[in-house]
Amino acid sequence: MKRKMLLGLGLCFLLAGCSGSKAPELLAPVGETADSAKVTRGEMYNIAAYNSAVTSEYKEVRLPSDAIVKHVNVQIGDSISAGSPILTLDNEGAGEQVTDVDAKIAELEASNAYLNQIEEYDIQLLEYELQMIRENGNNVYDIQKKSGEIAERRSRLETTRIEQQKEIAELQLSKTEGSLVNGEVLSPWDGTIVYLNTGTNGSILESGTIVAIVAKKDSKILFGDYVETEVAQNAHRIYAKIGDKEYNVTHVPYDQMVMSRRVFLEQPLYSTFYLEDSSSVSLGMYASIVVITDYKENALQIPENALLSDKEGYYVYKKKGKEYERQNVSVGHMTETAVEITKGLEEGDEVYVKS
Repeated sequence: MKRKMLLGLGLCFLLAGCSGSKAPELLAPVGETADSAKVTRGEMYNIAAYNSAVTSEYKEVRLPSDAIVKHVNVQIGDSISAGSPILTLDNEGAGEQVTDVDAKIAELEASNAYLNQIEEYDIQLLEYELQMIRENGNNVYDIQKKSGEIAERRSRLETTRIEQQKEIAELQLSKTEGSLVNGEVLSPWDGTIVYLNTGTNGSILESGTIVAIVAKKDSKILFGDYVETEVAQNAHRIYAKIGDKEYNVTHVPYDQMVMSRRVFLEQPLYSTFYLEDSSSVSLGMYASIVVITDYKENALQIPENALLSDKEGYYVYKKKGKEYERQNVSVGHMTETAVEITKGLEEGDEVYVKS
């Protein structure tokens, strides 16, 4: 009888379901030891750091159409003024190769819509045939075969649509961020040429080619790991840690169209931040972007590994004298390291945790 009682108590402890019970020694996994923590009041938040670097603001200059290079006007490292020519195109030599991007996109969209509609009609015909098969009481094999054919055609159409959208997105991306006037590709702002991909005189360049990257004069930004726009917008605070100093920064989100294209084309995402005071930093310096989220002030809290739960709800093991007893609690705000307690504990109470 005594043995049965001991086994019953051991099971009760393991399930953490006995009210007023002592904290079981087996609550901590093998190799870990029981520990305790005080219930405290204070700030709660999550904190994350992202790699970044001080660099110049820049723009990629792309060709809006196929073209033949007539003359390259700059070299890497050259200073250039806004509106000055980076590249001169041989429009006459290019002839019919120079195609307006918007016209090409419109032509593709019309062609895609027509081809997709034909495929839709074919699928609808197959669905009608499937309906007839069912109404005529044909065997399960015929139904499964026709259903499989329809599913395959629908999958193929969806894949085709994705490829069509990708082709159009690539064309849209090809539009230059500088400008093209009288056959000259112009710089979008005062700055320095940090990249060139122009070929030589007479080279044929395709629409969308990045012919130059121009770093903006006297600009300093932070560029690095991607921070989601929603995270940045809802953060309690974002700052940059450069050396031993903190700098206020402003997040620069992607334009929605640019963002959609980059995601669709599976291109990498980065984040840009403006420095409110860049006078004491130099190009090339490492920066850590620190993002504080899920902030709450003056919260009654315990470590997250002190909170337990079962079908009855949340609970902790509260220290009473030299023993621990189960204490049901209500919780509020949660972070990766702490849990707010809204009912069941008071500041200064001691609770069981795993160490």
